[in-house]
Order: sequence, then structure tokens, then C-alpha cells
Amino acid sequence: MIKKISLFFFVQILLNISAQNQNFYEFRHDYKMGVVDAQGNEVVEPKYDWKLYILNHNSPFFVLMSKTLDPLIVNKETGKTESVKYITGAYLIDLSKSEYIYIHDEKNGFLMDNKNLEQRIQMPKMYNDVIQEEDYLFGINSKGKADVIAKNNISEILMSIDFASVDVYFDSKLNKFYVVHSAKKTSVFDESFNSLFKTEAQLKDFKKVAAFLKTKGIQIKEKTYPIDEAITGPAPEYPHFDIKKTEEQTLLCYISESRTSQQNLFTFNPKKFRLSTDRYNNELTFSRNEDNRVFDYLSFYINVKNKQILFPKKYWNAIDLKEISN
Repeated sequence: MIKKISLFFFVQILLNISAQNQNFYEFRHDYKMGVVDAQGNEVVEPKYDWKLYILNHNSPFFVLMSKTLDPLIVNKETGKTESVKYITGAYLIDLSKSEYIYIHDEKNGFLMDNKNLEQRIQMPKMYNDVIQEEDYLFGINSKGKADVIAKNNISEILMSIDFASVDVYFDSKLNKFYVVHSAKKTSVFDESFNSLFKTEAQLKDFKKVAAFLKTKGIQIKEKTYPIDEAITGPAPEYPHFDIKKTEEQTLLCYISESRTSQQNLFTFNPKKFRLSTDRYNNELTFSRNEDNRVFDYLSFYINVKNKQILFPKKYWNAIDLKEISN
């Protein structure tokens, strides 16, 4: 328990250091996301749909994604932006003690460092996506094909295989077996990716794979997945924001500077929105329930130290936001 709590505080320290260097932030209005500077001025209009959430929390970047626009990489400190053609963003690649995200344009593919997004490693060619299983990367092409690439030499393609998915299993001696499924068959490879067996039909689950390999004198173990314990931390440190009702039945956002000191920042009316607050990241989010689904309509950060509303003034009417002069 002591180690877990120590880790929690260490993460909070890193988050605080990162926040101190941040000068640019994402915000949301009318379901779309844009960018503001440290004074709340709009520098990128809201036209993106979601934020890429798998980035390292200490990365000095954030990435805005869209269904129709190219992804936008934003440097939190300098405001420098870069549009890249495609970020698959579904998987993290563990390579050389760092994590990477696969990105590509029409011709080339790259592994982009999950923390320093300007650091990239070129892939042998462009793929629709890249996934990792143990010691190998699988560059997925169209039409049910994938290139197999060893993690220790990503400039070289070992082979091209029929591909739909891949699993890795271990026997009692911890030997690895790569089980590659295609549309019509299953192939088994050893840990050096030498071909061992092929079946005439696809083996769709662990039991069928295990039964087949048992006929070959190999007994594999089913995968187990660790369960992480949830960690509950203390209340936010000072300063932080709080919300309370006013006599006019609007809501007041104020900065708690200590147990006995507070400064009123702004009033607002959530109207028909559902309000959620994140006092660790100092963010307010207003959402709507549509067709039994919850959609974030509006969100923004507060710089609690500088008492700055990081939301463009031209959108304040959406929640009747009124800044309080002190």
C-alpha cells in the first residue's frame, strides 16, 4: 500500500510540473474541439471531434482527432501545430523502453514516440495499421495480408502472411507460439517465427487451438490478464476550484486558495446540460443525453493559479457565463 500511495503522489508531481509549462489547451463547444492560449484566446476554432487519449500524460503535446479532418498535433508549451494524415491510435507499440503510436500518410508509415511526438521511426512501408504481439510487429495491409517485422530490426520485413488476427501462447517451459488466424485457416509459428503447422480451417478460440496443438505434443496455457487495483487519492491540493449554488439559482465557480480563503471567479447556468467537474485537471464538462447516449457538448479548463478561464468569450453565452471582477 505504501508503494501504491508513493506512486500516486509521484504521478501527481509530474502532472503538476507538466501543467506549469502548459500554455495551450483544448476546449469544446457545440460538440467540437479547438485550442486556446493561456489567456483564453481562440487559436484553433472548434472543428475536431475528440482528443487522442492514449498519449503519455507527461507528453508536452496533445492531439485532436476528427472524422473528416487530418489529426492535429499541438505543442502545449509553444502552440506549434502539425497536421498528420493518419493516426491509427488504437494500439501502443512497446519498443526500446518507449511507447510508440503508428501514424502514416499516403506513402510512408512511422512509429511516433508517445511522449515526444516529434521523434519518429520510419517503417519499411505504409500500413493501414500496426499491432504488436510480444517480439514482433504486424504491419496490416489491405486484402487480408500483414508483414511480420521483428521488434529488434523494424527496417526489415521477415515475411508476408495471410492475416486476420494473432495470439501468443506459452507452454509449461515458457516457449512462445504465435498463432496467426486468416480468413480461412490458422498457422502456428515458433518464437523465431519459423512455420510449424497449418490447419485447413480457422481455429476460432483457445480450446480449439489447444486441442490441435495437443495432437502435436504441445500443451499451451490460456492467457491470464492482471487486474489493476484502483487507487483513491486525497482531495485536490490548493488552489483548486469549487462549485456552489447562488441565491439566483445560478452556479458560482470559485477558487479555494486555502481552507479559509476563496475568490469568486464566474457564475454560469448549466441549463439543460449535465455538469461534471474534474478538480485534478481543473476542467468543467457539459454534456447532453441524446438517443440514450451521452455526448460532451462543451468543456474547458481553468487556470486556478492565474484565475484564468480558458474558454473563448464568444462562446460564454452558451452557459450564461459571467466573469466576476475582483
